[in-house]
Amino acid sequence: MMHADIAYRGRDAQGQWQDNQCALLHTRLSILDIGGGDQPMPSNDGRYVICYNGEVFNYIEIQDELKKQGVIFKTESDTEVILNGFIHYGADIVQKLNGMFAFVIWDKREKSLFIARDHLGKKPFYYRYYKGDFYFSSTTKSLCNLTNETFQDQINIAHTNLFRTFGGLYGDMTMFNDIYALKPGHHAVLKPGDKKLLQTRYWHMDFTKSTITKQDALSQYDQILTQATKIRLRSDVPLALTFSGGVDSGTLAVICVNKLGINPNSFTIDYHDEGSESPDKIRSDELAGTLGLNHRYIQYDYMDHIFSDISRSLKHYDQPCNQLPVTYLHYLYKSIKPHATVAICGNGADELFTGYRSDYQKRRNDIALQIINGIRPITQFIPKLPTIFTQSFHNTAKSKMMAKLPQSDIYGDVYEAVIDGFINDLVDANVQNYTDFNTYYSLMWGANDPNFRMPDITGMDNQVEVRSPFLDHTMVEFACALPNHLKVSSPWIKKDTKYLPKQYYEGHVGRELAQTLKHGMGSNIAFDKRLAQMMEVEFNTSYGALDMIGINAAHAKSKFQNYKNEVDKGNDFNIHAAEAFSNFMLAKWALAQ
Repeated sequence: MMHADIAYRGRDAQGQWQDNQCALLHTRLSILDIGGGDQPMPSNDGRYVICYNGEVFNYIEIQDELKKQGVIFKTESDTEVILNGFIHYGADIVQKLNGMFAFVIWDKREKSLFIARDHLGKKPFYYRYYKGDFYFSSTTKSLCNLTNETFQDQINIAHTNLFRTFGGLYGDMTMFNDIYALKPGHHAVLKPGDKKLLQTRYWHMDFTKSTITKQDALSQYDQILTQATKIRLRSDVPLALTFSGGVDSGTLAVICVNKLGINPNSFTIDYHDEGSESPDKIRSDELAGTLGLNHRYIQYDYMDHIFSDISRSLKHYDQPCNQLPVTYLHYLYKSIKPHATVAICGNGADELFTGYRSDYQKRRNDIALQIINGIRPITQFIPKLPTIFTQSFHNTAKSKMMAKLPQSDIYGDVYEAVIDGFINDLVDANVQNYTDFNTYYSLMWGANDPNFRMPDITGMDNQVEVRSPFLDHTMVEFACALPNHLKVSSPWIKKDTKYLPKQYYEGHVGRELAQTLKHGMGSNIAFDKRLAQMMEVEFNTSYGALDMIGINAAHAKSKFQNYKNEVDKGNDFNIHAAEAFSNFMLAKWALAQ
C-alpha cells in the first residue's frame, strides 16, 4: 500500500530493500545516471543503505572531492555521492549539499537511521510512530493508511484552522494527528528504542545586514545566480524553462542564453484573445524572439477548465493546497512533459527581493518602526501610551497573528505554541522589521504552496522535476543579508520594488522590459465577478466536505458570501478573499481524496 501511495512521484523504476529491522521502498523519476542510479542503494561494503528523494545539484564537485580522498564510485548518480559523502563526513555532509532533498541512510551495524531534509524544505519528509514502529514517507497519505481510520477522522482541527488563517502549515505541522514533518534545514538520528525523533537544525535564514554597495551587490547577484542556474542545468534528460517574460524568468533566460550558451525550450501559459490580451504572452513573445528561444505558448481557457480540472489537479495533494492556480500549473507541466523532464523556474524571487505590488508599503512600515524604536527608550516615563509604542516588534507580530485565529475555542494553547515557535525562529533569524518579516513568513509559511509543494507534487505527478535557481540556499543567504533599500529603493513608488533584480535585468534587456509591474505566470486568469460566480456554483456543491472534516460549512458559506458581495462592488481583492479561497480549496481538497 505504501508503495502505491508514492507511485505517482516516479514511474521509471521501483525498488525495495529490507533486513530484519528496516524496510525501504522507493519509486524513481530518472534524471541522472538513468541506468545506474536505482534505489534503495547499498554502500560498497554493504553496511549502509540510502533511500533518497530529490536532486543534489553540486554532486560533481563533491564527487571530485571524495575521489581525491580515495573514494571509489560505481555510478555517476548523485545518490551515491550522498551515500559516500555520509560515510566519509558523517552528518556534516548536509553542510556540503546544494539541492532539494529528503533522504534516510540505514546503518546495519549500528542499527541507526540518519534522516535529513534540504535547507528550505523543497522536498517532503513525513513520519509517524505507530504501534511501536517508526514509519516515514514522501506523502502523509501512506501514513494515514497505516490505520483503519478514515483520513477525515485523523484530521487535526487546530492545524486546519492555522491553514485556513495563514494559507499553509509551518514547521513540523501536518493536517493529521500524530503525523509530523521533518523541519526544513534539519537532520535527525533514530536509534532502537527511541520514542521521539530529536531534530538538529543545521541551517537557518539570517537577516543580519551587510554594508554592501550597490555595485558589489549586483556583482554578487550575478555570480550567485549564474552558478545556481548552471548547476541546475545538469541533467541526463531534456530541460525546459517556464517563462512569463517577467524579471525572474527573463533573467534566467538571459543567463542561460548569454552567459551559459544554453537555449532551452521555453513555455508560457495564460489566456489570450482580442478582448483579453495577455501581458505575459506579449512580453514573452518579444523577449523570446530577441533571445532566439524555442518558445511555445500554451492557451489555457480558464473559464472552461479551472474548476473542471481541479479534482484531478488535487488528486495527489495529501495535504490541502491554498492555490487555485494549481489547475493551470498541472496543465503547464503536463504540456511540458513531452518535451522535457526538468523545468527551470523563477520561484522564490518575489519573496526574497520584494516582488509583490504591496511590498513597497512594508518599507513604509519599517520607517515608522524606526521612529517608534527611537521613541521607545523614553516611553517608560510616559504612562498610558498606545501599545504600539511599548510592545516589541516580535510581541507585536505575535499579537497580530494570534488575533487572526479563531477566538475562544479549545485550541488556543495549540495556536499559541505554534506562533511562539514561529516567533522564536524569527528571533533566531534576526528578523527586526516588516520587510524581513514578510520575506521569512512568505517563504517559510504563507507561500510554501506555490514555492515548494506545487512544483514538487504537481511536477512529480506529471513526471517533471522543477528547479528554481532563486531558491538556491546561497541566494537566500545573500538576499537575507542584503540591505532593504536595495530591495525597495523608494517606499513611495510601486515600481521601486525588487530594485536590485530589476537593475540587473535592465542591464541586459533595457528599462522598458525591466521596469514593468509584476504580472506573473497566468496573470490573465482574472479573479473577477465571473470567477466569483463560478466559484459560488462550485462551492454550493462542495460545502458538505467542510463539515466532514470538522469545519462549520454554514459559517464558511457566509464568509464566502461576504467575499462575493465585495467582488460585485468591484473590490476583487478584498479582506474576505483569503478566507474565502482557503475554505474553497480546503473543501475541494477533501473531496479529491
